[in-house]
Amino acid sequence: MITIDSFPMHVSAAVETPTIAIMGANSSQQWGPYPGRYPRIVVEPPPEIPRDEKAMATIQTPRVIDAFDSFNLSR
Repeated sequence: MITIDSFPMHVSAAVETPTIAIMGANSSQQWGPYPGRYPRIVVEPPPEIPRDEKAMATIQTPRVIDAFDSFNLSR
């Protein structure tokens, strides 16, 4: 599941689905997916970027693709 900080992110975590959470304005420490045995990756802006409505624009597509590739989901 690739999702933003939202209800689907939390449901994905609850059913232990591999999750990539894209966090923009919110802190992953406070609002990120609950830690568990499932693989999860949080993609978020660098710490020096203020957490506001513009923070999501700092996350580039290649970072999300790299996160997905790191799951190594080949069959």
